[in-house]
Amino acid sequence: MSFNRVVNSEIINNLKENKTFICVLLFIFYVSGTIAFYHHQTLFILSSITLIFLITIFFLILNKKFMSTIPPFFVLCLYLIFALGFLNAKAHFVYEDEFSEISYLKNVELRGYVKNIPNCNNSKNICKFPLKVNEAIVKNKNYKIKNSVVLVSVEEDKNNFKLKLGDEVSLKGILTTPSNSTNPSQFDYGKFLNNKGILKTFYSNEYHLLASINLNKLKTAQTIKEKLEYTNILFTRFMYDIRDYAIFKHSKYIKSPRLEILGGVVFGDDAINPPDNIRDSFINSGLLHLLAASGLNVALILSMWLCVVYFMNIPYRLKLFSGIFIVLLYAVMTGFPPSIVRASVMLVLMLFGKLMFREANGISLIFAAGLLILLFKPRYINDVGFLLSFLVTLGLLVCVPSVNILFGKQNKEYMKKIKKFNKPIKSFLIAFSPVSLVCMVFVPFVAQLWAAPLQAYYFNTFSSYSILANIAVIPFIGIVSFLGFISTAFCFIPFISDSILRPIDFVLNFIIQIILNI
Repeated sequence: MSFNRVVNSEIINNLKENKTFICVLLFIFYVSGTIAFYHHQTLFILSSITLIFLITIFFLILNKKFMSTIPPFFVLCLYLIFALGFLNAKAHFVYEDEFSEISYLKNVELRGYVKNIPNCNNSKNICKFPLKVNEAIVKNKNYKIKNSVVLVSVEEDKNNFKLKLGDEVSLKGILTTPSNSTNPSQFDYGKFLNNKGILKTFYSNEYHLLASINLNKLKTAQTIKEKLEYTNILFTRFMYDIRDYAIFKHSKYIKSPRLEILGGVVFGDDAINPPDNIRDSFINSGLLHLLAASGLNVALILSMWLCVVYFMNIPYRLKLFSGIFIVLLYAVMTGFPPSIVRASVMLVLMLFGKLMFREANGISLIFAAGLLILLFKPRYINDVGFLLSFLVTLGLLVCVPSVNILFGKQNKEYMKKIKKFNKPIKSFLIAFSPVSLVCMVFVPFVAQLWAAPLQAYYFNTFSSYSILANIAVIPFIGIVSFLGFISTAFCFIPFISDSILRPIDFVLNFIIQIILNI
């Protein structure tokens, strides 16, 4: 009995020591199972199993101590994780809906509600949104629909388009099947929509608002699922209204195209679309990712917020709780895009780790966060934003610590020299220390380097000067992200909001113009 206790204790201690190793293995097996499902090929599944078996043996040979204390049962557990990834992806996949047998149909009337915020293109006068269909009318016959979501395109100017998230609407138009790619490396629109649970597209030039969602709709909901769905819509719509009002307040002092850039950087690419010429300039310079709120924005906002509360005389734990609140609030206001979700989960886990006085291992966190996200949203494995965000963050966690190691001695000497200064000056000198300045150049370089393979694969392009452009722009993006996010709170203070916004927007105008010039 005592021998078993000793063995079990050794296994538990070994698991604690090798948590990063275990997180990586679990992630590899789960993701392999998820990818195996989406490829639908027996040969691919068999080759995946063989590959991860070889990877497992390789890892275990490298980690002999781990291998000596973990029973062979652990390898079986890894294959169960592979099966979980496969079956979970299968459970979340949309195979068909009520419109699956229809490839093209004219004169269809659909009734349902707007499932997400409409996205309008100013130059083409087209507004798009996913519609959760409840009823279809074909040749004067009514059909009840339960499990269909279609992407609606309405020909109308953005200024005249009044539909919002949760609105019940009736539309007449053409129901079609989205096209799939016919050439290698061509954008597969059908696969892109299927990854969002959408199997059909609907083109309409006539729509009617039937009702707007309100609290009465929530009260009359009959099932728990409906109550949760309506609660989510009401809350999300409330946050989007806050976002739109903040952009409206900023529009008094910031004009196009600087306003569109502010909206994209702070709130995401669906907040407000920039003019086509500006968007093309950002694409050609490899800076398009800056117009979509990303994990970088979350990290920048949290870092600056923690710098601000550093000067406040409040308890350490309260500072960390405020950081968690800021991260969650920003995630809600941007609409939970994959990159924001990944970064938010990882940062919240890290802050909770700090609350428990434990050092958070960054590599363990990103693999644990990736595994957690893919458990609930396995489709994200096909989302280029999620993949880029995950890969770039992993690259930074692997490479950036080498800067601290390389300049560790010089940094210690520098810290000794600035000890004599008071707290505000000391904080400023730390922010612009030699290591910080090196990181300002090194971080964008590493980010672009790790993103290059995926960027070349998905977009068939790579700007040779994009690394330099990112190095030049990122310090300014940090300021725009933080000031734009924090100023949102001042938009709702009566009587003094304009007085506070005017100087903030003056600074933002200047900084955004620098970004445009770059």
